[in-house]
Amino acid sequence: MTIPTPDMKRRIAFLLFTLCLFLLLPCLAWDESLIVTPKNQKALELDFSITAKKQERTFIVDFVIPPASTVNDLTNFSVFSSTNKFASSGGISIPFMGLTRFPRDSSTNPKQVEWVHGVRLWIGEDSVAATEIQFDHRDRRYQIHLIDYLRQSMPEKVSNSQSVPSGEHRSEFLDHYVADPESPINYDEKHREYHLVYSKKKDGVTTTTTAILWYCPWTGIRLLERVEVPPFGDEEPQVLRIKRLVNGAQTMDDVKRLLGPPSWIAPVLRTNVGPYANIEQFTYTNLLKHFDVIVQKREGKISVIFPPNKK
Repeated sequence: MTIPTPDMKRRIAFLLFTLCLFLLLPCLAWDESLIVTPKNQKALELDFSITAKKQERTFIVDFVIPPASTVNDLTNFSVFSSTNKFASSGGISIPFMGLTRFPRDSSTNPKQVEWVHGVRLWIGEDSVAATEIQFDHRDRRYQIHLIDYLRQSMPEKVSNSQSVPSGEHRSEFLDHYVADPESPINYDEKHREYHLVYSKKKDGVTTTTTAILWYCPWTGIRLLERVEVPPFGDEEPQVLRIKRLVNGAQTMDDVKRLLGPPSWIAPVLRTNVGPYANIEQFTYTNLLKHFDVIVQKREGKISVIFPPNKK
């Protein structure tokens, strides 16, 4: 039996390293998306068509692949669009579920229906300017700015300067469900928001969750922008005045002098353990109509909070 020499061990280690690197290179390679436009599509040998029609404030977009097209073997199809001002630049993605056959008005005879192969999309008017389509084909990723194709095929429907405006739409579809007491859709008049409210019961405890609807689920149209309401409503000036007074206090005796006698004084916890160590707390229930005023002194610092009361 031959005992490997140090030189043989180094050569074996080098061969193993080279083999691993060769296997990993395809995984490490990064290829930027190639932008496809109506002008360069033919040169890229990508045989597909994008057509659209507009119904009210929704674009119905057909991404169609002819029967003999080589694009039939695409492996991924995603749609990205802006969602709201809090969303990341990546927007949302619709995972590829496979191409399908669907009917549409014939391109040669509007009175007839033709069956085509591809993907149909419903995109709201306020989102179309920022919508991007991505697909993978033959180990390459391609990216389409939808607005480029719509400006070519239906310029009268799409302005060259169109961007993503703020929502101005009150959805008739959603209002129908808001009127139904059994529906999980609610409307917040104060903030101009549609909410999806749902409950889940686990271990005897019911948890209710509220989710904001930024777009109409049926039309894709951007809904009304949220109206920011001052958290303290009409009592905002009084809250600001109390904050200024408390900020000028150095001791809890100063707080008493500035705000008056508290409604309740919490027992002082003389301990160095836990989050409530050595806290002094005054609670005022008569300074505001809809909020209590709680002043705390912790580690030498005085702070104030305004929890809603139960009046």
